[in-house]
Amino acid sequence: MAVHLGSGKVEKEELIRIQMRVDGKAYARHSQAISALPLTKPIKGKVEKSDVLNVDYTLTAQYIGNVAKALEAVKELCSDPDIIVTASCADLMQGRILFYEALKRLEAIIKEVEKRD
Repeated sequence: MAVHLGSGKVEKEELIRIQMRVDGKAYARHSQAISALPLTKPIKGKVEKSDVLNVDYTLTAQYIGNVAKALEAVKELCSDPDIIVTASCADLMQGRILFYEALKRLEAIIKEVEKRD
């Protein structure tokens, strides 16, 4: 889907702050992913295995037009499964919604890290 600037008004904006502490031993395996995030403090020099990297990223979601209202309506319908006869979203089931996949994995990792405490 292409969004053209000026084609719609942003009706709702959400800022989702993502904070992670990343083990220096994993940096070599994930250096491209870490460097793809606009980090608060750029990584300078060599990362040692004993280092812990602080990743602080704010994701911005802007809902154009009535998208936020439509999503609220879908959320309301989905909160009452008794009224739903069938439901389908091929893009969701096939893992093609990047926003959903990233946040779903973030939620899973938060739960996993909480188990360690």
